[in-house]
Amino acid sequence: MALTAPANIAAKVGKKPAMIDGKLEAGYKTYAGAIVVLRQASGYALPGYAGTGCIALGVAEKTLDNTSAGTLPGANTNGGLVMPVKSGTTFGPFQNAGAPNAVAVTDRTKICYILDDATVTMESSGHSVAGVVEDVTTEGVWVTIDPSGRQS
Repeated sequence: MALTAPANIAAKVGKKPAMIDGKLEAGYKTYAGAIVVLRQASGYALPGYAGTGCIALGVAEKTLDNTSAGTLPGANTNGGLVMPVKSGTTFGPFQNAGAPNAVAVTDRTKICYILDDATVTMESSGHSVAGVVEDVTTEGVWVTIDPSGRQS
Protein backbone atom coordinates (compact mmCIF):
# COMPACT_ATOMS: atom_id res chain seq x y z
CA MET A 1 0.00 0.00 0.00
CA ALA A 2 1.36 3.43 -0.93
CA LEU A 3 2.59 5.71 1.84
CA THR A 4 0.34 8.24 3.53
CA ALA A 5 2.94 9.21 6.13
CA PRO A 6 6.73 8.94 6.53
CA ALA A 7 8.08 5.38 6.75
CA ASN A 8 10.90 4.00 8.84
CA ILE A 9 13.13 2.76 6.00
CA ALA A 10 16.78 2.24 6.79
CA ALA A 11 19.99 1.56 4.91
CA LYS A 12 21.43 -1.83 5.78
CA VAL A 13 24.73 -1.84 7.63
CA GLY A 14 27.58 -1.79 5.16
CA LYS A 15 27.98 0.61 2.29
CA LYS A 16 27.02 4.18 3.22
CA PRO A 17 24.26 5.55 0.97
CA ALA A 18 25.11 8.27 -1.50
CA MET A 19 22.97 11.41 -1.57
CA ILE A 20 21.56 12.52 -4.91
CA ASP A 21 19.11 15.28 -5.83
CA GLY A 22 15.73 14.42 -7.29
CA LYS A 23 14.00 17.38 -8.93
CA LEU A 24 10.35 16.68 -8.12
CA GLU A 25 7.62 16.59 -10.71
CA ALA A 26 4.76 19.00 -9.98
CA GLY A 27 1.67 17.58 -8.31
CA TYR A 28 3.34 14.98 -6.07
CA LYS A 29 3.99 14.66 -2.36
CA THR A 30 6.84 12.35 -1.45
CA TYR A 31 7.11 10.95 2.07
CA ALA A 32 10.35 10.22 3.91
CA GLY A 33 11.19 6.57 3.30
CA ALA A 34 9.39 6.38 -0.06
CA ILE A 35 10.94 4.75 -3.09
CA VAL A 36 11.76 7.63 -5.45
CA VAL A 37 11.88 7.15 -9.20
CA LEU A 38 12.97 9.23 -12.16
CA ARG A 39 10.26 9.28 -14.84
CA GLN A 40 12.32 9.07 -18.02
CA ALA A 41 9.66 10.79 -20.17
CA SER A 42 9.68 13.95 -18.02
CA GLY A 43 13.13 13.83 -16.42
CA TYR A 44 11.62 14.53 -12.98
CA ALA A 45 11.47 12.53 -9.77
CA LEU A 46 8.30 11.32 -8.06
CA PRO A 47 7.18 8.62 -5.64
CA GLY A 48 7.43 5.07 -6.99
CA TYR A 49 4.32 3.74 -8.73
CA ALA A 50 3.15 0.77 -10.81
CA GLY A 51 4.22 1.71 -14.31
CA THR A 52 7.04 1.50 -16.78
CA GLY A 53 9.59 4.02 -17.97
CA CYS A 54 11.04 4.81 -14.54
CA ILE A 55 14.46 4.41 -12.95
CA ALA A 56 14.58 3.78 -9.20
CA LEU A 57 16.77 6.50 -7.67
CA GLY A 58 16.65 5.45 -4.02
CA VAL A 59 14.75 6.42 -0.88
CA ALA A 60 13.41 9.87 0.04
CA GLU A 61 15.37 11.48 2.87
CA LYS A 62 12.46 13.68 3.96
CA THR A 63 8.81 14.46 3.23
CA LEU A 64 8.37 17.08 0.51
CA ASP A 65 5.09 18.44 -0.89
CA ASN A 66 5.25 19.60 -4.51
CA THR A 67 1.47 19.97 -4.90
CA SER A 68 -0.68 23.07 -4.89
CA ALA A 69 -0.98 22.57 -1.12
CA GLY A 70 2.82 22.84 -0.72
CA THR A 71 4.02 25.94 1.10
CA LEU A 72 7.67 26.08 0.03
CA PRO A 73 8.76 28.54 -2.68
CA GLY A 74 8.69 26.72 -6.02
CA ALA A 75 5.99 24.25 -4.96
CA ASN A 76 3.76 22.81 -7.68
CA THR A 77 6.25 23.46 -10.49
CA ASN A 78 8.32 20.81 -12.27
CA GLY A 79 11.73 20.79 -10.59
CA GLY A 80 10.71 23.64 -8.27
CA LEU A 81 11.55 21.50 -5.25
CA VAL A 82 14.57 19.20 -4.93
CA MET A 83 14.28 15.99 -2.92
CA PRO A 84 17.40 14.61 -1.23
CA VAL A 85 17.48 10.91 -2.09
CA LYS A 86 19.58 8.21 -0.41
CA SER A 87 20.94 5.85 -3.04
CA GLY A 88 23.48 3.17 -3.86
CA THR A 89 22.99 0.65 -1.07
CA THR A 90 20.46 -1.78 0.43
CA PHE A 91 17.26 -0.31 1.90
CA GLY A 92 14.30 -1.77 3.71
CA PRO A 93 12.19 -3.21 4.93
CA PHE A 94 9.74 -2.49 2.11
CA GLN A 95 6.29 -4.02 2.03
CA ASN A 96 5.92 -7.22 0.05
CA ALA A 97 3.32 -7.71 -2.69
CA GLY A 98 0.65 -10.32 -2.12
CA ALA A 99 0.54 -13.74 -3.71
CA PRO A 100 1.19 -14.79 -6.40
CA ASN A 101 3.71 -11.98 -6.97
CA ALA A 102 5.25 -11.80 -3.51
CA VAL A 103 9.04 -11.67 -3.16
CA ALA A 104 10.34 -14.88 -1.55
CA VAL A 105 13.63 -15.75 0.15
CA THR A 106 14.43 -17.80 -2.96
CA ASP A 107 14.34 -14.54 -4.96
CA ARG A 108 17.49 -13.18 -3.30
CA THR A 109 19.89 -11.76 -5.94
CA LYS A 110 17.01 -11.42 -8.43
CA ILE A 111 15.52 -8.19 -9.73
CA CYS A 112 12.30 -7.01 -8.09
CA TYR A 113 9.89 -4.37 -9.32
CA ILE A 114 8.02 -1.34 -7.97
CA LEU A 115 4.36 -1.75 -7.04
CA ASP A 116 4.13 1.63 -5.27
CA ASP A 117 6.36 3.92 -3.21
CA ALA A 118 6.48 1.42 -0.33
CA THR A 119 5.93 -1.99 -1.95
CA VAL A 120 7.93 -4.30 -4.20
CA THR A 121 6.82 -7.24 -6.34
CA MET A 122 8.26 -9.97 -8.53
CA GLU A 123 5.74 -9.09 -11.29
CA SER A 124 7.71 -7.47 -14.11
CA SER A 125 4.87 -6.78 -16.55
CA GLY A 126 3.80 -3.15 -16.25
CA HIS A 127 6.35 -2.33 -13.54
CA SER A 128 9.75 -0.62 -13.43
CA VAL A 129 12.78 -2.18 -11.76
CA ALA A 130 13.18 -1.40 -8.04
CA GLY A 131 16.52 -3.12 -7.60
CA VAL A 132 18.05 -6.40 -6.50
CA VAL A 133 16.53 -8.42 -3.65
CA GLU A 134 19.05 -8.60 -0.80
CA ASP A 135 16.85 -10.41 1.73
CA VAL A 136 13.29 -11.19 2.73
CA THR A 137 12.50 -11.16 6.45
CA THR A 138 9.38 -11.14 8.59
CA GLU A 139 9.63 -7.32 8.54
CA GLY A 140 9.66 -7.08 4.74
CA VAL A 141 11.93 -6.97 1.70
CA TRP A 142 15.46 -5.49 1.62
CA VAL A 143 16.40 -4.13 -1.82
CA THR A 144 19.65 -2.76 -3.22
CA ILE A 145 18.74 0.40 -5.15
CA ASP A 146 21.60 1.78 -7.21
CA PRO A 147 20.74 3.74 -10.37
CA SER A 148 24.42 3.87 -11.35
CA GLY A 149 24.48 0.07 -11.61
CA ARG A 150 20.87 -0.50 -12.64
CA GLN A 151 19.89 -3.84 -14.05
CA SER A 152 17.71 -2.63 -16.92
